[in-house]
Amino acid sequence: ILMDFASVKEGLRMKLVNYEANRELLEDVPYVKFLDLAAIFYLLVQENEEGRMTALVHNEHMKNWKTDREEIYGIAMGNMKEKQPATLESLNSIMRAIAEEHQIEMPDELMDEPLEMELYVLSNRSGMLGAASILYSEELEKLADKFASDLVILPSSIHEVLVARTNETVDYRDLNALVQMVNGNDVPQEDQLSNSVYLYDREKKEIRIAFQGEPLR
Repeated sequence: ILMDFASVKEGLRMKLVNYEANRELLEDVPYVKFLDLAAIFYLLVQENEEGRMTALVHNEHMKNWKTDREEIYGIAMGNMKEKQPATLESLNSIMRAIAEEHQIEMPDELMDEPLEMELYVLSNRSGMLGAASILYSEELEKLADKFASDLVILPSSIHEVLVARTNETVDYRDLNALVQMVNGNDVPQEDQLSNSVYLYDREKKEIRIAFQGEPLR
């Protein structure tokens, strides 16, 4: 089934992984480097209520398909924009929805964070491998325009990133320490994305590393 490119290309998707931590894997798969990350490709073979079946794209597949990395990247990008559009939700809204669903009372002081301090979760509609949405999402541009400022991006996991307004008082070293602590304590190793902190530059409409963290192991 993986031999016929025409029949599988609609299933092409991308996910972001840490570049250094996946050097061995990257020798065997097509990828596009992005900051200290790499976008690698997979096929979404099946998706239903019970879960997802995927297959990683290897160099051998690309060779058999008589295609190249640039074509695969373009197709995967188009598929994800259409079928896995990016979602941007405030963390408070997500917490409220969870609290209502489970009938949990949340303290008012926790839920009434000032708008300029609020964290947003950028992912995709399925919530799976949604960190890759930073590659194609226009949500960052919209949020930066709303705040009229650059944005700080924290790599929460391969499934999502956290986004907030930035200003001259933001201490990237402290944020980096927080990211490393969360990765070390709360995120399974296979889901860790990076220990770095990123910045979305509103003027240039691009993402760069604001603080380089320790390499993932």
